[in-house]
Amino acid sequence: MRLWHEDVRRRLDEALTSARSGRSTVMLIEGEPGSGKTTLLDELAERADGFRVLAAEGLPGECFAYSVLLQWGVDLPHDSPGGPIAPFLAAQRLREHLNRVAFDRPVLLRVDDLQWADDESISALSWLVGRATDDQLLVAVGARPGLRGAAPRWQRLRTGSGLFVRIELSGLSIDQIETLLTARGQKLSRDAAVALHRHTDGNPLYVTALLDEHDPADLAARQSLPAPAAFAATVAQRTARLSEPALALLRLCAVWGADWHSLRDVAGLSTADPSEAIEALVEQGLLAVRSEPGAVRVTHALVRAAVYEQTPLALRRDLHHQIAKVLTDRGEVLGQRLAASSSYDDQLAGDLDAYAQSLRRRRAWQRSARYLRGASDLTTDPGHRRRRLLESLMDHALSSDPAVVHAELAGSDGADDPAALVVLAVIRLAAHQFEEVEGMLGRVLHTPGLDNLTAHRAGVLLAFAMLRTSRPASEVHEVLGAAEDLGINDPCVFYHARLVRTMADHLRMSPAQQWRTLDPALSDAAAVPVEASYELARRAIVAVRAGLFDIARSDLQEVMRRFRGGELTGADGRIPLGLGFVQWLLGDWTNARISMHLGMELDPDPVYPLYLLLGDGRFDEMDRAMAPLVEQMRQGRAAGDSNLTHLMVLRAHAEGDRDRMRGVGRAELPSIEAVLAGSYRPTALWLLSAGVAATWAGATHHTRTCAEELVRLDPLPAWAPACASWLRALASEQEGDVPGAVRAMEPALRDPGMNLPLFRAHMHVDQARMVSPDRARPLLQEALTAYRRLGATPYVHQIRQRLAEPVPIAAPTFVVTDRERDVLSLTVSGMSYAQIADELFITRKTVGYHLSNLYAKVGVTGRHELAELARRQPELFRPVPA
Repeated sequence: MRLWHEDVRRRLDEALTSARSGRSTVMLIEGEPGSGKTTLLDELAERADGFRVLAAEGLPGECFAYSVLLQWGVDLPHDSPGGPIAPFLAAQRLREHLNRVAFDRPVLLRVDDLQWADDESISALSWLVGRATDDQLLVAVGARPGLRGAAPRWQRLRTGSGLFVRIELSGLSIDQIETLLTARGQKLSRDAAVALHRHTDGNPLYVTALLDEHDPADLAARQSLPAPAAFAATVAQRTARLSEPALALLRLCAVWGADWHSLRDVAGLSTADPSEAIEALVEQGLLAVRSEPGAVRVTHALVRAAVYEQTPLALRRDLHHQIAKVLTDRGEVLGQRLAASSSYDDQLAGDLDAYAQSLRRRRAWQRSARYLRGASDLTTDPGHRRRRLLESLMDHALSSDPAVVHAELAGSDGADDPAALVVLAVIRLAAHQFEEVEGMLGRVLHTPGLDNLTAHRAGVLLAFAMLRTSRPASEVHEVLGAAEDLGINDPCVFYHARLVRTMADHLRMSPAQQWRTLDPALSDAAAVPVEASYELARRAIVAVRAGLFDIARSDLQEVMRRFRGGELTGADGRIPLGLGFVQWLLGDWTNARISMHLGMELDPDPVYPLYLLLGDGRFDEMDRAMAPLVEQMRQGRAAGDSNLTHLMVLRAHAEGDRDRMRGVGRAELPSIEAVLAGSYRPTALWLLSAGVAATWAGATHHTRTCAEELVRLDPLPAWAPACASWLRALASEQEGDVPGAVRAMEPALRDPGMNLPLFRAHMHVDQARMVSPDRARPLLQEALTAYRRLGATPYVHQIRQRLAEPVPIAAPTFVVTDRERDVLSLTVSGMSYAQIADELFITRKTVGYHLSNLYAKVGVTGRHELAELARRQPELFRPVPA
């Protein structure tokens, strides 16, 4: 056992004690190769008495999605349309796995060589750690130092509220390699320096040796770096003493690759029982063995490089061919065939290209980029070879890997190549450089003889940029229409094209017109095929605009179910945020809050969370968040199609300040007049909000116009007739015709189609204002019940004052966090621990932790007592102030 400093041992024990006590803990052991990271992780595992230890490692070379989680035995879906499932869903699969294998024991999740781990696994781990509270969990990772100026990958694991322990072990860094290069007067790109660091483990003798023996430009150009000559000579001396079976086995493993290889597969390609050969190679330190599951690999990248290069070329190619025959994965087979190739091979290039296209349809951009690059290398025709290279770079751009693109196009004729400019435009769009993209792609589309694929991509991406710079809808439609007319279905810009089409139609069509553009074959949400899920999400977007909130909720719930189940991938925050919005409108504020919290974690949005602040009566926070958005709206957003008008009206109404209401109405009146007089047809929700605002401004003729527009909507939302009657009643009241207002309100209150509970409660309050006190009281009582059921805190306070309900000055209130509030709401709804954990993407232990906190705050002893109190007096539970 290595002799560690006492402080290091103390910190190991500190992390183990923290995890045992129920505080989720992350331990980072950071250091250069050879500094003892793996040995220290071994010692941590030895000290983890009573822990369930799950070990994994980052694999150098071609890293596939969730390789770390798969090593831990996590059950993940395969071949999902769109590629790997989203990290937050993979994290939930990991939680479920931990509940099965170690529910009653602390867990140590160990990851060695985190720097080589796949991004998807790191993202899933960060989701697990970020939501782990009161879990007996220790995540211990070994990693090399990160690049200068870049956030280390382990930094993403510092997202939880638990303990973080960092142990730094000394060693040679990438910065020091770059300093060494500068001192020697040599130049190497950052990516090449990283590859050199990875290949040599940062050993200064090996780094210096390779720089002495090879020109840096040659090293940068090589796909597989060599071993230093002296090191290779040492390896050659050691392999010369091996038996023939042992040498053959070592060569087989070196040719196979850097990953672990199944003992069964190795035995199948060996001419004799490999047991003795494996034992000899392990004794020589040339081969590593993993017992569960049985697998072997060469011990070190440099050893593998030396053995690989010392294997005769003809034998090496033959081994690649043999390995390809026993593999079943299409991608691995093609990788071995590519490694066995020695000259241009258009047939193999075509196979690689075809496989890359299948990966593109699954949005697996990093992998498709590698296979397209291989196809390019094997293509005979120079022009075709160049095009495949650019296709590879397109996929690098889509995978947010601009360094490869810039390195490849630097010094080339990329500035004059339309296809290269389209690749660069993808990178610029990701950086929000929309005006620059407009200029680039405008030039591309005026290139004589432009091929259709490049023209299609340029048109779609240009239209996307134009939307973001608020170009007129007619111009966006013209550019996008020209791209669509080319009849190309390109996976690289498919989602850009569908999103732009949906948003462009928002700007130029009425909700009714846009609804008629939907595929009439779309049926009940659950019956829509998985491959048509994007059209389901698109229908939900249009349904919201048309006021068909029930349809939107059904569609978005089904899309979210498919994301949760792994049938779909590529989840972003827009789906749960949109679902939360329609849940809020339809009165399901508990699930709306949960959906929006998830959406904000995936894709922060400035607008939707304002609804949660409104419901809580957190007006100061809401005003601060709304101020810049309102300013942007005043400067030229498309009037009549924004939630902001709705939010401003709700904000003024919730506070009950008549002066503020009049101010909002007068401020919005010019926009209301412009929209109603123009050709643009606004959304259903805008008509409702604008009608209320016009009443506050005294412009009741506009209120009545909004009411008439509501009932003319086609398709007609179930709530529209009642809300139109409500607007007419408000207009009559404003005009002094109170009896007429009462008559107009009555059908609104009786309408069974009125499915917006907040607004139904408002109608009761307004009707109470128009009638005698004895008739008003039951109306206010009904409104109060509805507001309490929603959790609409500011309205509860307003109605209590109207009813002169006594509110004890010393009434206790309980400040709860957002997560505690979510757990409380789901507990009130009757969910079990397991159901709550699944809904919130947390573990059952974390559910128990939040419930225990709630019991202590409230002074109860169980779930039923807590739930009953929350049902009776939900206003007692206040959110943590900002």
